[in-house]
Amino acid sequence: MTKGYGSLSTLKDTETRIVNGNRLLAIALVCLLTLLAAAVRMLLLGESLWVDELHTSWTVYDGLRPLPARAAMGNNSPAYFLLPWLSSSLFGAGEWQLRLPS
Repeated sequence: MTKGYGSLSTLKDTETRIVNGNRLLAIALVCLLTLLAAAVRMLLLGESLWVDELHTSWTVYDGLRPLPARAAMGNNSPAYFLLPWLSSSLFGAGEWQLRLPS
């Protein structure tokens, strides 16, 4: 028996190709948007620190011991500052290191 133009298997094959094509298009779009967002973020890494980033820098500067008290002075949870502290500890104290966890 041969497949005709209106057969059910032809319709399913066409539907499968459309779904797979849409899936690939969606994945490509997400990748493109992610790369675009990363490029914009990289362009802005050289900006000077904002007030909240200065507070983060001061809070994590001397290590973990003074971190809870300094975090409380800015009305923030000490848990938030663990990632910026880790980033600064691993990569050094600089603007992009403080912004890396963001």
